[in-house]
Amino acid sequence: MSDAPSSGIVTPEAVILELPAAGVATRLGAKVADLLVLASVGGFVGSLVIAMIGTFEIRLAQILAVIWYASVLILLPMVFEGLMNGRTPGKAIFGLRVVTLDGGPIGWRHAFLRAIAQVPDVYLGLGILPALVTRRTQRFGDLMAGTFVLVERHGGHSSNPIAFLPPPGWEHYVYSLDVGRIRPEQYRLIRTFLLRVSELTPQARWALGVQMAEAARARVAPDPPVAVEPEQFLVCVASAYQHRNGGIPRPDQIVGGLINR
Repeated sequence: MSDAPSSGIVTPEAVILELPAAGVATRLGAKVADLLVLASVGGFVGSLVIAMIGTFEIRLAQILAVIWYASVLILLPMVFEGLMNGRTPGKAIFGLRVVTLDGGPIGWRHAFLRAIAQVPDVYLGLGILPALVTRRTQRFGDLMAGTFVLVERHGGHSSNPIAFLPPPGWEHYVYSLDVGRIRPEQYRLIRTFLLRVSELTPQARWALGVQMAEAARARVAPDPPVAVEPEQFLVCVASAYQHRNGGIPRPDQIVGGLINR
């Protein structure tokens, strides 16, 4: 049984639309794997360089040792998450990825905030306290950055961060759309519905799309044009929400109308 808590809604076909969060045990396992990687790679390289310098100047070697190991233990995880789109070696092994609260890809700001919080969270062990009481097992760094750790391998479905592009011809409407009243949990349901519509029958897909579009229409402005289909309107809302909360990724990341990071 998975230790990953999750929340969502159930469609008429019993398909759960959710973003499964990693549990405490899984996150600890990934962190242990990360520390082993950091200790082996960082320790080996650092020891060689510092040993060479120490033959000439012991005091300088001591200062460099502190700087090096602080960089390895705090900054290197940030570099991994920034370059690997929310993953580290340990997270890759356990099928985890850091994402924003709306399920989108993280940026360098998120990775930096998570990294500086590692001292109290990981090395002092205080991060276990919020992780045990928050619904998505967030440590202090997650709460600061507005992130959580997502389980990518869950029931055979990938949960990679996805960014939605404005539908062709609807760019002006998307960028003028005020989605400030869309709640994070409402966006997450829209996002997962759009990613899993192929699992629904046409009747269920249309009914659920209409239901979710009506709920979203009540919380956005201006109203959608008459010509827009419910599902297309939901793509506009998702795109506007992501644009409002961090922007749309680069065009060279476009894959089939979605941006997969």
